[in-house]
Amino acid sequence: VDCVVGKAPSAGDAVLVTDGARTTIAWGVYNATSMYRVRILQNSRDAQGESDLALDVAELVRSRVARAWAMRQALGLGTPAETAAYRLVNSEGDQLSGIVVDVFAGVAVVQSSAAWVERHKADIGEALLAEVPSLHRVIWRPNDTMLRLEGCEVDAETREGMLGSMHDGDAPMPSDEVEVEEGGLAYGVDLALGQKTGFYCDQRDNRAWLRSLPLGGKSVLDLCCYTGGFALSAAAAGAGEVIGVDSSERAIAMAEANAARNGLVAACAFRSGDAIAVAREFEAEGANFDVVVLDPPKLAPSAKAVHKAKRKYAAFNAAALAVLAPGGLLITHSCSGAVARSGQLREVVEDCARRAGRRAQLVRRAGAAPDHPVAAAYPEGQYLDCLCFVCL
Repeated sequence: VDCVVGKAPSAGDAVLVTDGARTTIAWGVYNATSMYRVRILQNSRDAQGESDLALDVAELVRSRVARAWAMRQALGLGTPAETAAYRLVNSEGDQLSGIVVDVFAGVAVVQSSAAWVERHKADIGEALLAEVPSLHRVIWRPNDTMLRLEGCEVDAETREGMLGSMHDGDAPMPSDEVEVEEGGLAYGVDLALGQKTGFYCDQRDNRAWLRSLPLGGKSVLDLCCYTGGFALSAAAAGAGEVIGVDSSERAIAMAEANAARNGLVAACAFRSGDAIAVAREFEAEGANFDVVVLDPPKLAPSAKAVHKAKRKYAAFNAAALAVLAPGGLLITHSCSGAVARSGQLREVVEDCARRAGRRAQLVRRAGAAPDHPVAAAYPEGQYLDCLCFVCL
């Protein structure tokens, strides 16, 4: 930003963005503290066809939500409303930088990571309830780390939205756990305390692919299993033995509950612990699995952290390979955008395989489900890499 003309705007104010000749090229929301000084909401070309939205944050949000909902309907998502789980708003991918909205059984969970989103909380909540007929409740989940970088104090009032909600009428507050359905499986979702928004919608298609495999009687190890998405998918595909491991005891409790609600307790076992440490325990015992799924948390929050993260990815994948039977499937992931876009996860796995005296053949590469659109102007929105190797 070369200069600010007029009164200094406050965080979340709508401002015009001009070039050096003072020709308007866009408008957006301002924040002097943020690394994104202005988050663009509408460029000049868009404004020509949507002139009624110019500098009106509330109306623009409503229009963007309506368009996002229309896209999800075109993708066949959102039905049946009572059990649907999908991403409704994908930040820059839906031209609403700083906001993610996932929907679970008619409840919208908003993950806020920008000052303007906090300032316009009421407008966003009203737009969601007005434009998506199946929604009946909105829960607010502030991203503490990102909001502090935005200059927002994450105080008790800000966090109150995490347990509170906008809902119709004077009825008692409903439960913060709902049940959703995906591919014939039921999952409990912790809306208030679950990781991120409570459930990973981005892995929907990858879980479906696992369910499509002929796994009858095979053994599966799901490392970093969270609430059992891949583990239950493997069991539903007929796997004879499925073990899920996660460091979160709360997640493991939900995974066990999910196995019970699907009648898969006999095939599934879950344990809390460090994924690498548990895999090494299995290796010491001489255990082998026909399929190993590895879905670790984000290890490289920025491009600067990639070098260090690669060592961690290598440790995870080496541990997974050590317990994978010859000819078995390694399904491994990275949700670090800088790693996914550069293709470095494949290099890490292939190097681990060589060091172990094995050959890794890549048979499938995928990303996030289609309700996670990536804008051409923001390729950084492509963050998930799902690779499947046959390891000889």
